[in-house]
Amino acid sequence: MHLTILSRASRSYSTRRLAEAARAAGHRVRVIDPFACTIVLGGGVIRPLYRGRPAPRTHLCIPRLGRSAEEHGLALLRQLALLGIPALNSAEAIARARSRGAALQLLHAHAIPAPPVLLARGTRGVREAVEMLGGCPVILELLGTGGRGGQMRCESAASMIAAMEALLGMGHELLVRPVLKGMRSAARALVVGGRVLALSRGPGLQAKDRARLVALAESAARALELELASVELAEHEGAPRVLRVDTLPSLDHFEKSCGLDLASPIVARAVELAEAKCAARADQ
Repeated sequence: MHLTILSRASRSYSTRRLAEAARAAGHRVRVIDPFACTIVLGGGVIRPLYRGRPAPRTHLCIPRLGRSAEEHGLALLRQLALLGIPALNSAEAIARARSRGAALQLLHAHAIPAPPVLLARGTRGVREAVEMLGGCPVILELLGTGGRGGQMRCESAASMIAAMEALLGMGHELLVRPVLKGMRSAARALVVGGRVLALSRGPGLQAKDRARLVALAESAARALELELASVELAEHEGAPRVLRVDTLPSLDHFEKSCGLDLASPIVARAVELAEAKCAARADQ
């Protein structure tokens, strides 16, 4: 089977391990920089161009899209989907997970415990949101950053005003979330095909807590329709919560902390999806 890994970092640990695992399983592998691909819209051309020529044919795609390549990379995944080429995580699922507001909406809609967050627009909306949360301290985050930059912790009303002025100058909508006292990092889980394959526990976490953290991580990935995800979990007031769902998990972290080969099951799941797609087309 022909497998394509979309990645701007061909020598990174995660990309390299996925390519090694795919070749070890007998598949042909290409690592393609999404920025080297041109998406042609119109003129009867549907297949993307790679370095000026029609992109090589492939059966499936494993996206490793960082923030710098997100918009172009997602457009490329959508174009491949139109050609019937499945991706381990679809463009739509990645986009939902990376939008903090959309991700939290889905998590709460599926009754998955996550810290309370309010979406506010403009100065008045932010002030009202902070009041609803009981006042400072709060964290203000610019919508669309996914928690990576564009956020400030406000300990007082004065610092909140300064933060609002800075952040609203870059955008119109902010996420407002309380600073929950006593929250501690619990674990990070790698979910593949709906199952947790690795769980790296935080300090102080007991082995007896593993089952509920595993169930919560699997539910979060399922709610966001992600085949591959890293789920960050925390404990607050004796209950686990989902802090973040990442579509670009670090195999370096999981393989080294858990001592497992995790690249192989990821490749196997991608191949399983591609085979199911081929079988469905054959039945039509």
